[in-house]
Amino acid sequence: MLINDIRMNPRSIIPAIKKVQESLEKNEEIQLIKSRKKWFAEEPSKLTGKQIGYDTLIRADRAISALSRMPALPPLKWSNALFLAAQDHCNDQASAAKPSILTNILSPDN
Repeated sequence: MLINDIRMNPRSIIPAIKKVQESLEKNEEIQLIKSRKKWFAEEPSKLTGKQIGYDTLIRADRAISALSRMPALPPLKWSNALFLAAQDHCNDQASAAKPSILTNILSPDN
């Protein structure tokens, strides 16, 4: 299970993050944004793909830094009780037919 692989060796995912970084670093428009050191979109709806790429570069550096310092953790273990509780919760929510925040976001009317 990937989550356990990362828990037991947090640094193992760093090469994949660096690969994404390298790909973004090659983009000239992202480099232009980076060289200006500006973040000029104040509303998420106005973000361009290139600005999102620049933001990803910044976040990738932070993720690599955090993963480099993160200690190894033991693997998660399966819990039948937790599974059954989650399944019961899903069944309760489905039968209640109450709209959730996610339902509102995913609604075709929005």
